[in-house]
Amino acid sequence: MRLISSQTFTKNFFCGIRTPWTLASDEVWLRTRRLGGCHIPLGTGVFRSNEPMLTPGEDMTSTRIPPKELTGLYGAVVKMFARRTFGQVPRSLGVMWHHLPVLKASMGFGQKLQKWDQCDEGLKSYAHMAVASLVGCSFCLDFNYFMAHNHGLDVDKAREIPRWRVSGVFTPLEREVLEYAEAMSQTPPTVTDERVASLMRQLGAAALIELTTVIGFANLTTRSNTALGIESEGFAASCGLKPMAPPGARLGEATAS
Repeated sequence: MRLISSQTFTKNFFCGIRTPWTLASDEVWLRTRRLGGCHIPLGTGVFRSNEPMLTPGEDMTSTRIPPKELTGLYGAVVKMFARRTFGQVPRSLGVMWHHLPVLKASMGFGQKLQKWDQCDEGLKSYAHMAVASLVGCSFCLDFNYFMAHNHGLDVDKAREIPRWRVSGVFTPLEREVLEYAEAMSQTPPTVTDERVASLMRQLGAAALIELTTVIGFANLTTRSNTALGIESEGFAASCGLKPMAPPGARLGEATAS
């Protein structure tokens, strides 16, 4: 039986979708393992050493839909890349495995979104985290904190997202973006003409549209995860990142300067 490379698996079984589990050849993975880092930022994705994200005896709150076993050749490939990327197969993946078309569509759009380059990556990352903090999605907050570290963003700012209104680390533009993300996430949305006009002047039309779409996608993922009981899986903690700051004041509440 001829062994085929992970790149061939990727091409044949992931239908062209770039996911965190379909991003490296075996050669790249072996080079990453030799470097011995917690996670190595490469042009194609995130790679972690094969260490568990939970300490012995620790367990996550059960999801509302029990995770399904990843079966078949496709499942074997996904598990292989998940373990190489995260050290274990995320429980959230097992939950979504009940409906593969939904899983593939979500990952596919998420990967396309990551290729957009009209808006600053930091602004988009902080906006997504602001939505996660507001909605209460610990999975997205933890994962995006982990990704901010991997992508070389300011982790001190990322750590402060839950209390951004009372934190002094953000620039005026970043604060406007975070305000916009929270306003978009209210029911009904509380976005004002003045806020959009201000961001339009500073970012331009293309970047503002991109930012808005990222925030909309963040609402989809955070609210879906929260409804399904998908919680943090310890991505940031596994890399030794400091805990997120405790939540501060929210939209409509009195804040201190």
